Amino acid sequence: RRLREQLLGPVEGALKGRENILIIPTLDLFMVPWAALLDGDNRPLIDDHIIRVAPSLSVARRASEAAVAGLQKYPLDSGLNALVVGDPWPATRPGFARLAEAAD
Repeated sequence: RRLREQLLGPVEGALKGRENILIIPTLDLFMVPWAALLDGDNRPLIDDHIIRVAPSLSVARRASEAAVAGLQKYPLDSGLNALVVGDPWPATRPGFARLAEAAD
């Protein structure tokens, strides 16, 4: 709760009624589970908002443009869409170096 107050407290009023929230964190703030932070009503942000996290505004813009282009090429009902999930910190996992070498 203290983390939410520190990070979102100053802008909490501006978040009310907004569907999309773009967060551009710095340094260790990339590790914050933004979607899980509780709002003033003790509800996770993800319950009422679409949360996007990007390293910069230009990256967020490019990702958004790519998503729009992708949807134009492969509409959601085309069956040609994929959800790809990966480990954001693979270098910290044991055995990663062996996997990376094997992939080369």
